[in-house]
Amino acid sequence: MKHYSFSEELPSDKGELHVLVEVGEATILPHDDPHGRSITIEADLRHMTIDVTRQDNVVSVRVEQEDKDWLQKLGRLFSSEGHPKATVVIHVPRTCTVYAKTITGQMRISDIDAPVTATVVTGRNELANIGARIDARTTTGDVRYDGLLVNDHHRFEATTGSVRLNLPKEPNAQFDGRVITGSVHCDFSLAQSQINKALTGNHVKGILGSGEGMIKAQVITGSLRVQKTKSKEAVSA
Repeated sequence: MKHYSFSEELPSDKGELHVLVEVGEATILPHDDPHGRSITIEADLRHMTIDVTRQDNVVSVRVEQEDKDWLQKLGRLFSSEGHPKATVVIHVPRTCTVYAKTITGQMRISDIDAPVTATVVTGRNELANIGARIDARTTTGDVRYDGLLVNDHHRFEATTGSVRLNLPKEPNAQFDGRVITGSVHCDFSLAQSQINKALTGNHVKGILGSGEGMIKAQVITGSLRVQKTKSKEAVSA
């Protein structure tokens, strides 16, 4: 695997990061300097290319397979040289808005105090301790969030797989959870709860805490679980 390093300086600490990783693992974390404005990228790639650009306060990172033809991509899967793989670690200012997508692999994003939109087509989508709005989705795989949820509008979705929210404290939100085929469970008591179990699936609605924010969660086939945890368990579970 080849190693690549990049650094882009933002005009302010309230920039945006746009990431696409076709195959592999992407991790996005805040950097150590609380006043820093840089976005740093460390990538280890095999049969992949990386392109990093900046326009004003927006940094874009694209990690794609070297072979564009689908037959060549298929051939790589059975090549003695190994299949395409990327391990990407990005450090951003804590107040940087994040838009990230992985086609096949794993996404990890934590400790960001700005809106996060994270999509994994096939694989695991894991977020923790986000201090703003969250939109986390997967087509086939699992979505997991650990930590507090701020009073904002959050959305969690899985087409086939699971959504699991491990929360150390009851959030303030209107909760709207639906599973078409599978199960729904919420450890917290819902005020004004509405539970509908029908041929079209299980639908649970109600108010958590003061109800200021919104949590919408949907799974087509699989399970939805909102679990009350201790803080240490939420990190290590």
